[in-house]
Amino acid sequence: VFPAQVEDVKCAVRFLRANADKLGIDPKRFGAIGFSAGAHLAMMLAVVDEDSDMEGTGGHAEQPSKVQAAVSFVGPTALDADDLPDVSKPLVRDFIGGTPQEKPELFKKASPITHLSPDDGPILMIQGTKDELVPPTQAYRMADAMGNVGVKGRVEILPGLGHGLNPQEAIRGLLVAEQFFKEVLKP
Repeated sequence: VFPAQVEDVKCAVRFLRANADKLGIDPKRFGAIGFSAGAHLAMMLAVVDEDSDMEGTGGHAEQPSKVQAAVSFVGPTALDADDLPDVSKPLVRDFIGGTPQEKPELFKKASPITHLSPDDGPILMIQGTKDELVPPTQAYRMADAMGNVGVKGRVEILPGLGHGLNPQEAIRGLLVAEQFFKEVLKP
């Protein structure tokens, strides 16, 4: 139940940074990518600050857990929004551990859009127009909010596609994501 998932991915980022020399990675250039629920977590890594109460106790507290960029494939951005379809509501209810009426503060806290601030790294959102689980309005709303606080990024709209990507669109999307990371994470 939330926020355990966010705490886990933040712990993973801190672990990677703590072992950056051994792993041969640059601790100042981290990007996160995910699909659906994983996209939600990738965005949370990009927008939730280390002074939040979502750091958890997984170790390496001296390391930052925020990433410098994120790519979201069909990820939800506002879990408390009215536009989530009925099929998605039980999934979100189980994720939060209650309904929006029972836990409105947790629905807001679990929404990436709530945490946007000017110091967040760029976010690329890839979204289908016929997504049956995460409506494209989630990406539009996030893009507007990003613009309002000065966070760079963009939305790639895939006309007629649902929540899953066909192989051709998945490959194209991953190539777009790779180019995005090369642009925004360059040294």
